[in-house]
Amino acid sequence: MNRQVFDYNQIFYNEAIMYMENLWQRKLTDHEKHLAIEVYKFGRKVEMESYYEKNVIDWQLQMSK
Repeated sequence: MNRQVFDYNQIFYNEAIMYMENLWQRKLTDHEKHLAIEVYKFGRKVEMESYYEKNVIDWQLQMSK
């Protein structure tokens, strides 16, 4: 199976879909599910970029001491 960096197991996508279905109190359409998955992946990507950016800055500060 060829996996991409942000290609998570279905269980993670189910969490995003279930959250939106509970929030809107209805089942999502296939299109809405696809959007929820893409937004979930984007959010995780931004979260990881922020995490790594902070760690690089911390590392650079330690190296400059």
